Amino acid sequence: MLIALLTLLALSGNPEVTADGPDGRGVSESGGALLIVDAEVPVEVSVDSRPVAQVFSRSSVHVPVRPGDRRVVIYVGGTPHKLLVAVPEKGAARVVVGRTGITTHVDAPTDAADVAKVEFRVVGNEGVRVTLDQQRYRLSAGENQALELDRGEHTLEIRSGDGTAVFAVGDLMVHGTGPVVVQLSAGRAPEVIGRTGSWQPAVR
Repeated sequence: MLIALLTLLALSGNPEVTADGPDGRGVSESGGALLIVDAEVPVEVSVDSRPVAQVFSRSSVHVPVRPGDRRVVIYVGGTPHKLLVAVPEKGAARVVVGRTGITTHVDAPTDAADVAKVEFRVVGNEGVRVTLDQQRYRLSAGENQALELDRGEHTLEIRSGDGTAVFAVGDLMVHGTGPVVVQLSAGRAPEVIGRTGSWQPAVR
């Protein structure tokens, strides 16, 4: 954590760039627009051709930026991934860098509540079937499904698009009200990203 933060400050020259902010809700202390990069793997981040961060472990990077379309480049293992990210005036734009892929979304400002916004995203070229607390969803490749879930345990099963193969069975744990992203890829366990969520596989 300390190494990551020192690298952030050295690259950005901006003392407001932070790693692993206190609440994870996408709120800038300065009140301005915010870009958040949730990285599950080591990454380098550049915004509008300006390097702003390099982290070497799982981190959440908060970068105050001007609202509007921002040209973001995420380097994973030295490979650049170029994104055009629309940053809102309120809330935050969030880039999720997981082991299975990179996705983006906007965190809308919300009032405090006892529910969390959970977004399921299908990465890769195959769709999946999701059963969450006995509610079934069929998601195509590249499709997103946003839900509001209470804190606590939620039974989760992931199957192939045709329903014949079971990829994962367990509990999605929601620990708080911050945003949670669940990236789904055929043949793999779900990748839960966000400090208020986690995955607990079923014991067989």
